[in-house]
Amino acid sequence: MEESLIPKLDNRWLTWAAFVEETKRVGYLAGPMVVVTLSQYLLQVISTMMVGHLGVLPLASSAIAISLATVTGFSLLRESGCAENRTCRRQLDRVLASKKGLGSDGGGGCL
Repeated sequence: MEESLIPKLDNRWLTWAAFVEETKRVGYLAGPMVVVTLSQYLLQVISTMMVGHLGVLPLASSAIAISLATVTGFSLLRESGCAENRTCRRQLDRVLASKKGLGSDGGGGCL
């Protein structure tokens, strides 16, 4: 059986110790994600600052290029995630159909 993140208490109030323990558990999960996000942002900032020493025109062109790369890179990653979702759903349909004659409802999709 899975372990609950917040321990069961007799009363309905959350104790300070339980709150601290839950914060530590969430921190172990969220900490690496925060570090990676900040590192990616700082990489773009440092690159822009270095190009800024070359002049106004290189700074403007690199800022536009970085912005376009960020936007198109994000949309490509998002679309590839949707493709994986569809592939996984088809595979799940095949497995369920072969085992029990069932399939998924097909309602999953991408935002």
